[in-house]
Amino acid sequence: MAAVDGSTKSGSALGPDAAAPAANRPLSAEEFARLRVRRFDPTTFRWEGIPDQVYQGPEEPAPRFRNVIRRTLVPGGATPASFEVRYFEVGPGGYSRLELHQHIHAVLVLRGQGEVQLGDEVHRVRPFDLIYVPPRTPHQFRHRGGDGAEPFGFLCVVDAQRDRPQPLDGGPGEG
Repeated sequence: MAAVDGSTKSGSALGPDAAAPAANRPLSAEEFARLRVRRFDPTTFRWEGIPDQVYQGPEEPAPRFRNVIRRTLVPGGATPASFEVRYFEVGPGGYSRLELHQHIHAVLVLRGQGEVQLGDEVHRVRPFDLIYVPPRTPHQFRHRGGDGAEPFGFLCVVDAQRDRPQPLDGGPGEG
């Protein structure tokens, strides 16, 4: 039986029969359904049971992005909701891929200093700034700061069912 704080007799918010997910993959719908409370550790800026994932697939040319990890907090299709919540972290010198797509992004900065390119505009952003990325708008997220700076981390909410991004030329690392 789970305690009010979400822990169980075994001390895990996963529940007594839940296995930890394999590294580098999102939680399955079954795993997510058992994991009602994910404890956050502010010292590591991680949620219990949420693995790091590869930002883009292995077919993606390396110069299009650098030093980015993704953690899928609420996987699409795992709940009755029609959205997915992801956490991205861009380390020093890092940047996401410059891309566009039909679906929107709602982004909330949680930590660090960064900048976001939206079309031809570049905006400096900091914790708790809210960013709306409209459909078909070229966009990219970049870390701002030196090698010892805190990572630039943000939540990104998207439709669970969405079109594939179209990579664009012209971001850092190209040209």
